[in-house]
Amino acid sequence: MVTIHLNVDSVTCNSSVQGVIDALQPIRDITNLMIDSQAGIVEVQRTLNKSDDLIAALNERGFRSNLVADMDSKKTDSGRGVCCCG
Repeated sequence: MVTIHLNVDSVTCNSSVQGVIDALQPIRDITNLMIDSQAGIVEVQRTLNKSDDLIAALNERGFRSNLVADMDSKKTDSGRGVCCCG
């Protein structure tokens, strides 16, 4: 099992959280998904050690994302982008 942390912009409300879930749901090897909308962090547990497909799926849905290299320096600012709800 591998844990991958992603910075994801614009995850600020229930609708955008559901959008992230919908974007990642088709990826079959994900075993657990946790979304911290306050920090803009998505934690994915999966069987494969790769993140490019996760990032591509999120980007396709309009969620700009990238791999968190070090969780100690994770994004904690509130300027993550505009909520999808307007």
